[in-house]
Amino acid sequence: MPLPHDSKTASQGIDALESLANIALDGYERLLTLNLQATRAMLGETLAYREALAATRDLHETLALNATFCRPLLDEALSYWRRMNEISSHAQEQFAGVSEVQRAEIDKSIVAFINGFPGSSPQRTNLAVLTVKSAVAAAESALAAAQTLAQPLLEVTEAGAAALTRITASTGGGAARRSDEAPGTQG
Repeated sequence: MPLPHDSKTASQGIDALESLANIALDGYERLLTLNLQATRAMLGETLAYREALAATRDLHETLALNATFCRPLLDEALSYWRRMNEISSHAQEQFAGVSEVQRAEIDKSIVAFINGFPGSSPQRTNLAVLTVKSAVAAAESALAAAQTLAQPLLEVTEAGAAALTRITASTGGGAARRSDEAPGTQG
């Protein structure tokens, strides 16, 4: 027995695939742009560092130069990872939205099919229909429970990333201060 809305369902599936492809391409485009910008910035800073390093005359100047260049590089690396996280989170949210809409449409089609099935079938199949309805309800409940459990895990992961960012930033600042103090302790 064919589904009552086969062509409509197929059209919705194709539209969903198109949406998913556009979301993926948009995410890839943003990541590519981010990587190109980061590469250009890193190349320019590396060349500037190389020139400044060639101009140093002793170890104290070299340590001071390292302190000067390390902090901006660390800040840019943290900014890069934050931006990359934003891009991936945005794409993930869009994927989840499309998936949720598709799942709802599929659920409607299945329910419509199951509800139409008993009228055109022998009396014995009512048990099978009730079993399928129960399985669909259980699957929806399991999905809702998984989404409920995933949200705190996502929050903990984001909090961990934020803490790592703070720790890394404070460590980078400490390294820059130690490099600045090194010339004064020996001279």
